Amino acid sequence: MADGASSSGAASASGPGGGGGGESVVIDYGRRRTACGYCRSTGQTSISHGLWANSLRADDYQEICICAIAKNWFR
Repeated sequence: MADGASSSGAASASGPGGGGGGESVVIDYGRRRTACGYCRSTGQTSISHGLWANSLRADDYQEICICAIAKNWFR
């Protein structure tokens, strides 16, 4: 999609994963380096990755949460 937007596969509500509600539409803003808000360093020591969900199916949200927990993205 244009402007960095991407969408998930559009499985039907009765298909694998269920969830319904059409497809997820997510805009990827990419990575950026910033000062760490956790340790309050003055250098550009933190890397963040920005995403914006215009719409997000329930099963896609659940998959993101499972992945984030597995990778220790929560503190």
